[in-house]
Amino acid sequence: LLAGAAISARAASFPGEPSGRKVERLTPIVPPGAQSIRNVASKCVGCMLCVSACKGKVLKPSLAPGRFLQPELQYSKGGYCLPDCTACSDVCPTGAIQPLGALLKSQVSIGRATIDERSCMTYTRDARCGICARRCTYGAIRMVDGHPQVDYSKCTGCGKCEMVCPAKAILVEGREKHKIFEKLFAE
Repeated sequence: LLAGAAISARAASFPGEPSGRKVERLTPIVPPGAQSIRNVASKCVGCMLCVSACKGKVLKPSLAPGRFLQPELQYSKGGYCLPDCTACSDVCPTGAIQPLGALLKSQVSIGRATIDERSCMTYTRDARCGICARRCTYGAIRMVDGHPQVDYSKCTGCGKCEMVCPAKAILVEGREKHKIFEKLFAE
């Protein structure tokens, strides 16, 4: 019963969507430097120093069983993982989040942006939007034939697109194991 309550609490109902539609992140997003969900699970002691240090205010303690008090990024309340912020990795005392500089952080993918065509205004209202593409720090979203498309070779999972989407049609799914791009901005 407690597990069901935690899952229900994590599901987000997006404004402007058909009533009753709930979206839930299937894979949690752990901070850059964490390397993997397994690494966080084996080393994190739940001290919350990383949560307190997060400048984007998106690092929150998990309430899920098996991950209780371990850090995960939650973009649904606004905010995103700031490109030049490494505060969480700077303060972690256990190695659950390894120190990394801003340049290396920009080459680590912690998640993948997914676009729900049933909610995106460019599909549902034939509207010209593209806010996600214009605001993407890494150039991972482009407009193709008037609709957003994600280039997963550039998407770091920072959550900026999820934060700015007026239709709440974007959800970033976490990665079990972080991916490091060899050439993030390859031409």
